[in-house]
Amino acid sequence: MNHEHIAHLRKRARLTQLSLAAKMGVARATVNRWETGHASPRSGLLASLATALGCSTDDLLTPREVA
Repeated sequence: MNHEHIAHLRKRARLTQLSLAAKMGVARATVNRWETGHASPRSGLLASLATALGCSTDDLLTPREVA
């Protein structure tokens, strides 16, 4: 999973790290670690993360190339 893609999807959903963390039930620092590549979301959180970001798990796991 591309950590930059998580940040892109979060910003597209107009969420702050804090608001995404609240939706996910994790600390803001956890979201920060996902976005900086220091950690990855646990597999059990992927469906909830996709829902919070307004995308499918496929979109979350497979970043699209931007032209």
